[in-house]
Amino acid sequence: MFDKGVYLGHHIGKEANLKISKNKIEISNASFDTNYNKVFWNYVIKFVLSVQAAENSALSLKGSLLKYGKMNFLLLGRGNSGKTSISKAFLNHGFSLIANTHSIIKDSYVWGFNTWIRVRDSVGKESYELMDSSDRFSDGNLNYIILYEFNSLGKFSVSRPEPSFCRAFILYFSSSIANYDLKEDLADYFRDDNFIKKYEFLSNELKMIEKLVTGIPTYHVTCDIESEESVFELINFLKEL
Repeated sequence: MFDKGVYLGHHIGKEANLKISKNKIEISNASFDTNYNKVFWNYVIKFVLSVQAAENSALSLKGSLLKYGKMNFLLLGRGNSGKTSISKAFLNHGFSLIANTHSIIKDSYVWGFNTWIRVRDSVGKESYELMDSSDRFSDGNLNYIILYEFNSLGKFSVSRPEPSFCRAFILYFSSSIANYDLKEDLADYFRDDNFIKKYEFLSNELKMIEKLVTGIPTYHVTCDIESEESVFELINFLKEL
């Protein structure tokens, strides 16, 4: 869809040509006013991280990585669910925001990549700010997974869903391949391999998600970001784990 100016479904830019091989990505267009930040952040970085994860039997997930003491929490949720906003609220309570979007997980170890934060004002206008940290890359053992959803009821709730629920949630809302619709691009990358090798990145992803949700404690929480009491309950819950 690059030739239509569509990068990853909902990101629209100038028409471009895309060629993918094992050694390089070629993106070209004839426009002088191309927003190259859009091309890089909305496509290239997501594709490269997803490919490297697939090549190394690891998961590339979209979410926020929080650290409290020696504990690492991976906060996952739907798009526009307020993950960044709720994560920033944790910063005033002894937490560190290690990664705001991209995390790579292998077994129970996580690598977080510190990038730009997308923020929205009261009327929904978007802007970007760089995270205030000297570390652009951090890693450590992953201790808990938090499946986050917002509510407007001023309440906090928590549950321990069945692994099948967690698996589906992560696959459809957090997996880089599914969330960014990169399956065709990765299939192009592996196109010179035999049939099994060409598509095993998909089956491997399912196996790794299954291993993740059965091996790491996973909670489903809802919180009202506009309610100080609700946010405080969520923060205390994580601190007490």
